[in-house]
Amino acid sequence: TPAKTLNGVFCTQPHSTPTGGMVAPSDAAIVSPAIWPSAQARSAPATPVGSPATKTSGAELWKPVSCETVQPPPAEFQMRSQPTCRASSVEGVKPYIPNRAAVMMRNNRSDIIGVITDVVSTTPYSTDIIRGIQSAVEAHGFSILTVNTAGNPEQISRCWRELKGHRVDGVIYVTMFQRHLEPWELDPDMPTILVNCHAPAGSDTPTILPDEIAGMAQAVEAAVAAGHNSFGYVRLNSSVMAAGIREQALKETLSHHGQPLRPDWCVKGAEGPVFKDQFTAFDTARDLLKNADRPSVLFCGNDQIALQVFSAACSLGLHVPSDLSIVGFDDFTVISEVIRPSLTTVALPYFEMGREAVSALTQRLRGEDVNTHSWITCHFIRRNSLVPPAGLTG
Repeated sequence: TPAKTLNGVFCTQPHSTPTGGMVAPSDAAIVSPAIWPSAQARSAPATPVGSPATKTSGAELWKPVSCETVQPPPAEFQMRSQPTCRASSVEGVKPYIPNRAAVMMRNNRSDIIGVITDVVSTTPYSTDIIRGIQSAVEAHGFSILTVNTAGNPEQISRCWRELKGHRVDGVIYVTMFQRHLEPWELDPDMPTILVNCHAPAGSDTPTILPDEIAGMAQAVEAAVAAGHNSFGYVRLNSSVMAAGIREQALKETLSHHGQPLRPDWCVKGAEGPVFKDQFTAFDTARDLLKNADRPSVLFCGNDQIALQVFSAACSLGLHVPSDLSIVGFDDFTVISEVIRPSLTTVALPYFEMGREAVSALTQRLRGEDVNTHSWITCHFIRRNSLVPPAGLTG
């Protein structure tokens, strides 16, 4: 269809000339609007270029028109209107989705952060770390790709291969329990942030850790302020690094107040290999609490141990907290908020640790300096299982 111009019409199809010849589209002929061919001319067979044309045919087929009386071209010569519209307003048109491979080639980055976990991504409560990571990557314009070792060291190399195959920009390495990583567990060429675990000897890989020492200190201060002067402790599994950290924090804070922690009032709460350990807190706490000479408050390695201590006290006819105050650790809300009386405890800042890990990794990707160790505050959560003692002797 020809397109109208300022001075005429650009013809994109073969057309007749006033002399009866043919002009091909490639000739880009301009036909004056004063000599639009009549309907008869448009329907008549065209005379090839070079063929003789009669005056009759030329006179009949082409009728000059003055500029004052020129009319719009016939409908078939008028350019059809082409309305413009936004793709998002057209029904059935899908929104644009960037091609990840193309973006990666153009920017030399994937905008994907890899996350390696042992059992964190499938374990209740500690999944808050993953939630924290997810909430932060969205603000920074990243996506996450999570791989799980299921606690199997042989899977770690597979996880690294998987992430490097997807060309991730960096990695956040998360563990369920605090421990020192082995050198072969990390890739020195990949920007990495550790969460809840410690770098191998000689490595300066940045680490995000919970400040469990300060958290335990807050709990002890609250118990001392409530008037307690006889303290016991039901330990975590000694195979877990946090067991020593929490117990040492308990002893040091008590020593600042001149309060000793009697060795015979420190008992096992769990034992066995990590991930396969067994709780012993019910039996050990019951043996401790059945004596008249017993602590007025028991600190517990975690909330699961505290739950067994609750049961042990109940089995002996002791009332919590009037006969015995109990303090947990971790703030497993399915225990701490549901049990009655509700459990006083120290909350691990899993969500904040996840967010801080993303912040540290993005800083590192920008070439900025990152602290080797970042300690995230553990908050003391006071509920109903800690009250002043009821006159028990220690």
